[in-house]
This record gives sequence, C-alpha cells and structure tokens, in this order.
Amino acid sequence: MKLKLASIYVLLTYSIVSCEFHDPEKDGNLVPLTVTQDLTLPRFETSDGVLLHLTTFGDPSNPVLVVLHGGPGAMDYHAYDNLISLSDQYFLVLFDQRGAGLSQRVDEPDVTGITYMQDINDLKAQYSPGQKINLLGHSFGGLYATLYTYNYPENVNKLILAEPMAMTKEANEGWDNGDDPGILSNELNQVLEAFEYTLPNSHAEADYMWAMLQLEFGADDQLFGNEDFSMTNPSRFGYFAAIGILNWLGFLDESYKNMNFLDDFRNKFQNEVLIMAADHSSLGYDFQEEFHQPFFENVEMVKISDSGHYFFIFKPTVAVPIVRNFLNE
Repeated sequence: MKLKLASIYVLLTYSIVSCEFHDPEKDGNLVPLTVTQDLTLPRFETSDGVLLHLTTFGDPSNPVLVVLHGGPGAMDYHAYDNLISLSDQYFLVLFDQRGAGLSQRVDEPDVTGITYMQDINDLKAQYSPGQKINLLGHSFGGLYATLYTYNYPENVNKLILAEPMAMTKEANEGWDNGDDPGILSNELNQVLEAFEYTLPNSHAEADYMWAMLQLEFGADDQLFGNEDFSMTNPSRFGYFAAIGILNWLGFLDESYKNMNFLDDFRNKFQNEVLIMAADHSSLGYDFQEEFHQPFFENVEMVKISDSGHYFFIFKPTVAVPIVRNFLNE
C-alpha cells in the first residue's frame, strides 16, 4: 500500500511540474478559473469580502430555498441543477461553498464552521431579510445545514437533510467506512499526512491533486450505492476547503469521534424536518433512522428506493417531487 501511495503521489507531482505545455503557474491550465479570475461568472460577495460562485432562480418574492452541496471541497452546486425546477414556486439559491467549486480560493484558517455559517447569514440578509429561509443540505451539506439551524433556529423555516453525514459519536462508530469509521479512507488519510510535508505550491496545484486523490481513494462506490462518483462532476475540487473543514470538525486528528452536532437539537428547533435517504447507501435509510431521526422533534423520513447517495443526480424524478411536497405541506 505504501508503495502504491508513493507511486501515485510521484505521478501526480510529475504530471504537474514536468509538463511544458501546461504550466501549473498559469491560470486555467490545471483547473477551471474561479470567480476572481473569470469576471463573467455570477458571484456574491460575503461580509468578509470573499466572492462566492452563486446563481439564483425564480421570483425573489417567493419563499427562499438555499441549497448546501456535499463535500467538503469535493462537490459544487451543479450536482443539484435538477432542483432548479422548484423555482416556479421558490426562490432558489445555489452556490459553491467558499474555497470549493468556482468560488474564491481562501486559505485554511478562513474555512471553518464559523465562516460557513456567516456565509448563510449573508445570503439570508441579501435574499430573505424579512423572512425565514428553507435549507436543504446533502451529505456534508446536511451537517452544514444542521449546524446552522442549531445556531440560528430563528432564521430557518423548514430543514431538509438528504443523507447527512454522521453527526454524533455513535453515528460515526456505526458508519462502516472500510477499516475505520469516518469520512476519509485510511489510504486518503495517509496521503494527507504526506501533504503536510510537501504542500503544493498553489491553490490550482492543490485542487488538481485533491481531485485525482478523491477519484482514486475518496468515495467508495460500495458505500454510496455503486453510483459513479465522477458523475457528480464538480467543476473544481477545493483542497484547502476540505482540509479546513475536516480540521475544524476534527476528522484529521480523530477528535470527531467525540463530536455531537445534535445534542439538544430538538429543544432548539421544533419546525418541520425532512430526512431523505436511499436504500443502497451506507448513509441511507437504516443509518439515518437509527442514528439521526431520534434527535429531531418534528421529523419525517422518506426512503428513496433503488437508489444510492446521489439521488438528486440519478433519481431526480423521485427526489425532487419529495422536496416540493414537503415544502408545500
């Protein structure tokens, strides 16, 4: 295994530093340009000056639905384009989280749960200053949405969690991710440890390496229902976005095993919560029912049959109407 990891790392490094036709120091050669480099991209400026790649759909006078993509640093909002059909009734806000997708690149200290929650506050202030927002979070975005709702329950109307990642110590212990429970495989953890000693020279190089490593080690097809992870097709991976959040959550030093993002949640938020879960996913219906459902006061669970983790991509004709019906109740 060590030999395989070393070989991949050398190959990635060689592919970056040796290619005379694709100078990694030149914008756009390794990865797509972000909003700070391509001025044609739609954007939103946060209160601390970070530019988010963001697009809205629908009538601004309609109730607002903010969508939080998965990751961290491994997806972007285009994985949820099928939700755009909801814009006939809702004002839809799709954005790439800071440091991810085509949003502005920021260094690791600027990527924490605190800055991520402030980004939602900024979006609410812009698009729904006088009313609560509806939040939909998928995978890591589900944890993100839960974290925000726990801290700002007065700002959220309805909460939709689509297969949120493990949010308690017991959930992490119950999630079978290969040899060790948690969001990262052992192989990927080893590579990240190596990165601490040989960091890439730029955000572009880091994002390129992170993309290659995610596709090699990141998403286990068996865990997520044998769906093709590459079909999530993020425009650009975000290495420092991932490392910043994973450090903040404690996944890199394993302190996550003591975390609990749901403690006292039912006393904080009594509005309606929907948990969507597939039947062919390690984060699916049985997992959500056992480890997450009991923490919510007013919760509905819906199973999406014959599906895996990425049902907004592979089962949109089933998943999107479930969201619509819940919001319209």
